[in-house]
Amino acid sequence: MEVRQATMQLEASAAGAMYRPNDALAVNWANFGLENEPFRITKQNISGGPSTPMRVTLDLLKEDPNIFAWNPATDERDKLAGPLPITQTGLEAVTPSGLTVTPIVLTSVDRASSVIIQSQYEYQ
Repeated sequence: MEVRQATMQLEASAAGAMYRPNDALAVNWANFGLENEPFRITKQNISGGPSTPMRVTLDLLKEDPNIFAWNPATDERDKLAGPLPITQTGLEAVTPSGLTVTPIVLTSVDRASSVIIQSQYEYQ
């Protein structure tokens, strides 16, 4: 199942120029049922010139509110508690033993040489 996040393009006043891509902001827009909805800026476009007023366009991507619900008092481990214990899952990488690597030079009929590497190993 593909999940798509809501996007919107917002034209802001000149104050919108202070924002940058990856900044997060809360959008309140009652007509669309948005109340303190978190959005992330994905693109910023500033236009205007000497005879035209500044226009700031922000492309926004809706964020999951849970991203900002982090509470350091309950969601962060005590730095003095030490590392978490390692639990075996059965998917750990197995270290090979008895590894032997042998370079082999191959010479063709026209005397051109190539090198290959032969390796042998055992798993424990």
